[in-house]
Amino acid sequence: MFLHNPLLDPSYISLAVVTVPFQIEFNPLEPLYGVEKMYLRNHFLDSTFLRDWSMNRMLARFGLPHLRTRKLRFYINGDYIGFYDAVEAIEQ
Repeated sequence: MFLHNPLLDPSYISLAVVTVPFQIEFNPLEPLYGVEKMYLRNHFLDSTFLRDWSMNRMLARFGLPHLRTRKLRFYINGDYIGFYDAVEAIEQ
């Protein structure tokens, strides 16, 4: 598993709290639920924590292409990092 953390960008800093998105890549021979790459998206400027989930849910209900998403509390070595949306990465 490879964990990628982009360089800190001032756009991710809000009220002295750093909220950085992550990218996780799994071994292609052992994908997690069929997903080889996923993004952990933060909820920057979304105090409801529902924007991404509700958009993808609506697309799914209308039978349109959508991304699978899940809410999660993210920990690294037992340290709480934050509340994120796990979103499958699309292949372009």
